[in-house]
Amino acid sequence: VVVPAKEFVDVPIEQISFNVNVYFVINQSIIRANQMGKLSRLLQYLAEHPRAFVRLSGYADRETGNPTINMRLSIERSQAVSKYLQDAGIAEWRIRRFAKGDLVQPFDIPEENRVCICYVYDPDNPTPQSFDY
Repeated sequence: VVVPAKEFVDVPIEQISFNVNVYFVINQSIIRANQMGKLSRLLQYLAEHPRAFVRLSGYADRETGNPTINMRLSIERSQAVSKYLQDAGIAEWRIRRFAKGDLVQPFDIPEENRVCICYVYDPDNPTPQSFDY
C-alpha cells in the first residue's frame, strides 16, 4: 500500500526534488512533440517513486495577449500536462494544478514564460537533484 505524502501544497522550494519545464507555442496549450521526452522521463520517475507528487504551475508571457487570455492559457497549460500524466496512469491525487497567468514571470526571456513548470516533491528523496531530459 502506497502512503500518500502528507503535504501537497505550499511545500518549501528547498524541498523540490527536481523540476521539469514543458514549453508551449504562443497562444497554445497543446503539448509539442519536442517536449514529450521530458514528460516520458517524468512519468518514469513518478512510476518508480510512488509517493512522489507533482505541482504543475502554468504560466504565460506578459508581452503577448492580455491578463484574461494569459490566465486562461496558463490554466489550460497546467490542465494539458495534468491530463497527459493521468492518461499515462498517474493518480490524480499525486497532481496539483496551479495557474499564474502573466502575474509571475519565472524567466527573463518572454518565450520561456510560455511554460508549465512541473515541480516534483518526493518525500523519500527530498534532496534537490539534477534531472536529465
